[in-house]
Amino acid sequence: MTPPPIPARLLAQEEIEILDSACQPRPRVVTRHDIEHDVTALLKRGLTTTSAGGFFFIPYLLQLGASDLVAS
Repeated sequence: MTPPPIPARLLAQEEIEILDSACQPRPRVVTRHDIEHDVTALLKRGLTTTSAGGFFFIPYLLQLGASDLVAS
């Protein structure tokens, strides 16, 4: 059985700035699919108090459809 195709909205590229080891911003291109994959792995692994900062990403997680992941 083949997995369903990834929706186009998850493949749209976005450029964000991240801080490198010298705390200098550098651009990085990501897709929502990349983020969704990382979030899915995090949710499967479980949250710890050190990752409690993810609380601030809840609105974005909901936009990605995290509620569907939790329901399954």
